[in-house]
Amino acid sequence: MGFNFNNKLIVEIDGNKLEVNISNPKIVVAFENMYNVSSELAKCNTIEMIEENNKKLSEVCKELIRECVGFRVFEELCNKQNLDIADLIDLSAYLADEITKFKQAKLNRFAKQSNTK
Repeated sequence: MGFNFNNKLIVEIDGNKLEVNISNPKIVVAFENMYNVSSELAKCNTIEMIEENNKKLSEVCKELIRECVGFRVFEELCNKQNLDIADLIDLSAYLADEITKFKQAKLNRFAKQSNTK
């Protein structure tokens, strides 16, 4: 990325405030991977296909969380609790929601500033 912006988002997970640098391009890739695997899961029609895609979804959720909060924090979360696929999906959805709200707020500020000029 050629420009530096204030793209640091603070999220709270398990009582800890964590910083997410949403300028990290790996986060975008991780979200795309999660979307693609989720889309594949919706097309599954056998138990074997569902189980296989659940494994993939679990891995892409882990990838997304690691990219957002860092490897060390992710490992601490995993060691503290036994995260299952539902936990991973919930945490990924929470991060997606927080990042979306953060970006939307920035766009709203930009639009407001543009309208006052």
